[in-house]
Amino acid sequence: MDGWLKTLVASACVVVIAGGGWYAWGEYSDYRERSAKTELMKRVRNELFMLASAGESEPEKVRAMCSVIREKPDTFSNKNFAAQTLRNCRALGFI
Repeated sequence: MDGWLKTLVASACVVVIAGGGWYAWGEYSDYRERSAKTELMKRVRNELFMLASAGESEPEKVRAMCSVIREKPDTFSNKNFAAQTLRNCRALGFI
């Protein structure tokens, strides 16, 4: 009777450790995903501000640039650039 009790306790420990590891790995994966998304949003936002020659406190310049791109996308020689920039403007709420 003593042997099966030790086995039961050992099995319970393994289950608890495995469950804790699974939970920790899931949280870590979510954290990495959120961090990557946040970093991408920062880079895209910085690029829009750079293209608009705007400082951090001048979002109206970015809105104006996004409006021009939306109204006249055909004026750009690279249509893909205009479409991508417009998509970024929409994603970040400047349009």
